[in-house]
Amino acid sequence: MIKALIFDYDGVICRTEEYFQQRKIEYINSLGYSVTMEDMFPYIGESFSTVFVRMFPEEKNADEIINYYYENLATCLPPYEEIFNKEIFEVLEYCKRKGIKVAIASNSKHYRLVGECENLHLLKYIDKLFSSELAGVAKPNPAFYELALKRLNVNSNEAIVIEDSKNGIMAAKKANIYTLAKKENVFHIDQSLADGQIDLLTEVIDVIENWPE
Repeated sequence: MIKALIFDYDGVICRTEEYFQQRKIEYINSLGYSVTMEDMFPYIGESFSTVFVRMFPEEKNADEIINYYYENLATCLPPYEEIFNKEIFEVLEYCKRKGIKVAIASNSKHYRLVGECENLHLLKYIDKLFSSELAGVAKPNPAFYELALKRLNVNSNEAIVIEDSKNGIMAAKKANIYTLAKKENVFHIDQSLADGQIDLLTEVIDVIENWPE
């Protein structure tokens, strides 16, 4: 029996990945580097702080550069009306009727996660919000999802995770959680580790309805 749904945020609830990746590219290139969208593909789903250190381990001013990004650029809001997957409300209403807990688990900064969920009127449906910032670990570390299960008070076989990035899928699968990948057609993300793929978030309702007892 499914007792909890855990959604990734960027790329699943909001198609923000392309927007934020472009902002990261513009900022990095303004520092004198030369980075393309294709260069960012391996880092989809990771925070800017992680990405920058991995891409440029020799940069001596990394802390200053990262802090500037979060203080001045990460707060620029994307066009939500264009990129918000509104079909999630049908899933959330279904979960509410069925008594299924709902969580959002993201590598994003916690303040951004809370603020965006509030702006999109999601908070009243959400039982728990998890950020790597508060958890102290980030995807692809399975401890991230293991902590989410603990806070939701459910077992790994009682939850479904909806992810899009390779790191997110890897973290969920290593935590032994059934994982659905939200298909994407921009970054050519390797989603082969997922248990299944969905085009629309509402497809998870059929998965739950047909879940073996």
